[in-house]
Parts: sequence; structure tokens; C-alpha cells
Amino acid sequence: MLFHAVLFNFNDDVTEQKKKSILQLGYDLLVPIPGVKDFHAGRSIKDDSEYEYAITMYFEGGQPALQEYRDHPDHVRFRDVEFFPFLKQKAGLDYEN
Repeated sequence: MLFHAVLFNFNDDVTEQKKKSILQLGYDLLVPIPGVKDFHAGRSIKDDSEYEYAITMYFEGGQPALQEYRDHPDHVRFRDVEFFPFLKQKAGLDYEN
């Protein structure tokens, strides 16, 4: 099993409605990509967390599936146009279990 996690904080000027819209668009665009088996996005339950939000994904097919996901046009669009421009801080981690 391969997991992909992104911890992040939105820019200060991003509204709550825009945040919800971005997370929903992530789900809508990324879940249909081959190899993606699970997708979760949410806000931290701790007020003092360094990162306020997280997206976690599970891939069936290991590193080849992750690479296919990374190269997929819907992921590239989401990452480069719909997601990263609205972030002030992010960290990512890929790991196998």
C-alpha cells in the first residue's frame, strides 16, 4: 500500500467557501484517476497545529500508480491551477505500509 499526504495552510485571504470548493474539486478531479483508491481531506481538530488542513490518499499499485497520478492531466491542473496558488505553506509525504 502506498499513501500520499499533503499538509497545508491556505493563504489568509482565501474564504471558507473557497476552501470548501477547492477540497471538493480535489475530490472530484483526483478520485477518478487510475490507481487512486481512497481520498480524504479535512481540517485539523487541534487549534495549535502547524498545518490546518490535510489531504491523504491511498494508491493501489505502489510507486507506478503514484507516478501515473502525478503525471495525469487532472492532477497537474488541480495542483498547479486550483490548489497550490491558494496555499501559503505545504508539506508532502509519500510512504509505503
